[in-house]
Amino acid sequence: MPERHEKVVGKKINRVDAREKVSGRAKFAADVSFDRQVNCALVIAKKAHGVLKSIDASSAKRIPGVEGVFTWRDVPGENQLGDVIKDMPCLVKEGERVRFYGDVVAVVAASSKKIAEEAAELVNVEIEELKPVLTIEEAIKDEIVIHGKSNIGVSRRIRKGNASKFFENSEHIFEGEFYAHYQEQAYMETQGVIVVPDIDYGFTVYGTMQCPYYVQGAVSNVLGIPMSRVRVIQTETGGAFGGKEDIPSYVASYAAIV
Repeated sequence: MPERHEKVVGKKINRVDAREKVSGRAKFAADVSFDRQVNCALVIAKKAHGVLKSIDASSAKRIPGVEGVFTWRDVPGENQLGDVIKDMPCLVKEGERVRFYGDVVAVVAASSKKIAEEAAELVNVEIEELKPVLTIEEAIKDEIVIHGKSNIGVSRRIRKGNASKFFENSEHIFEGEFYAHYQEQAYMETQGVIVVPDIDYGFTVYGTMQCPYYVQGAVSNVLGIPMSRVRVIQTETGGAFGGKEDIPSYVASYAAIV
């Protein structure tokens, strides 16, 4: 019998998902929908650093089509997120700190995406602004601490070889700083998750993701239910490159709370 690699190496092999994707039958997150489905929009903190003083959703709730506005008070389980270290609140609580522009304060649910987004803009969020940390150099100084007792989570010093020896034998020595800007993956499909409550099971999560087990753990954590009651189905993923490893856990948690 020929070895397995002899059947594929150097030969044209059909992709297992080729027919579905070429024909348009493949289901991406945006292709999945259910009866009586509500759409969610996030209310975010628009300050880089501060203390959340109050959340007023009264105006948003009066809009026809709005099903509800959910805050940390509606989180039945642990109000924390994070796949490695749970250092990020799911929904920021009044009196606690906002640590970046985009920290989620509330989730609006409505009959349409447009209504949800309009209502989210009407939620009044009062934040007492604090001085932000905007560069690595500022963070290293630890004059303004964002997390815990220090902004420096891990410090390691690496030594390899004798640098002075190479400098002595060099005809020219050039010194300077090299800086690379922050980079983000440029996949075309945005984050997308649908959470369906199952009467006889728990919850089923459909979405574009790379690590279904991350999502299962996060939803279980914020809802305060066993992981056995959370089923995760990964839809076709329209690009990710690492950008859909941890973020789907957060997106799914917001939807699960609603």
